[in-house]
Amino acid sequence: MQNLNAESLSAICMAVQAISRAGLPVAVVGAGLPELKVRLLAAKPYADRLFSYAELGRLSDGAARSALVGTAAAAGVDFDEATARQVVDEAAGFPYFIQEYGRELWNYAESAPITSSDLEAARVIVKDSLARNFFGTRFEMATDTEQRYLAAMASLGLGPYPVAAVARAFGVDDQRKVSVHRESLIQKGLIWSPRRGQVDFTVPLFAEFLRDNRPVA
Repeated sequence: MQNLNAESLSAICMAVQAISRAGLPVAVVGAGLPELKVRLLAAKPYADRLFSYAELGRLSDGAARSALVGTAAAAGVDFDEATARQVVDEAAGFPYFIQEYGRELWNYAESAPITSSDLEAARVIVKDSLARNFFGTRFEMATDTEQRYLAAMASLGLGPYPVAAVARAFGVDDQRKVSVHRESLIQKGLIWSPRRGQVDFTVPLFAEFLRDNRPVA
C-alpha cells in the first residue's frame, strides 16, 4: 500500500470509516512498508482509529530453519545440520531468499542429506539469480542519480544510515540537496526511514549487492 498516493490512501480511509459506521461485515486487509502507518495518518488524521497494525519482519532463525528443513523433510530429504544453519544465516531471515536457496539446493543435490558441498555449488547459482532477478531489477527502478544515492548508502556499511552521512558519501554538503532523490526512492519502495534522519534498505543484503556490483562512482 505504500505505493498508493495520498488521494488513494485518503479514499481508503473514508471507505473504511463508512463501512464501520454502516456496520457492514467487511474487512480491509493491507500490507506495506513500516512508514505506511504514518502515511495513512497524514492522509486522514482519524486513520489510527480505523486500523490495527501488526509488524511482519524477518523470520526468526527457528522459523527460517523450519521453512527450509521442514519442507524438505516432508518430501523425505534431510539437511546436514551445519548446512541448514549456514543457509539460514545467508538468507538473513528473508522468506524469498530461503525459497531460492531451497529451490537451487533441491535441484542440485543428488543425494540426501544435503551437505555443505551442495551449498558451495548452489550458492553461485543463488547469488547470480538474486543479482539478476531480484536486486538487479530493483536497482533498475531507480534513475541514474537515485542509483548513485543507493550506492552512497551501501558504501557506509550496515544500516540504518544517517541521511547527512549519505549526503556526504553522495558528494554534497547539504542533505537537502538530495532530499528529492531520497523521497523518490522511498516512494519506489527501495528504501525507508526507520526513524527521523535515517534511511535503510527495504530488503536485506541489498547493500552487499551494491558494494559488489555498483560501488560509488
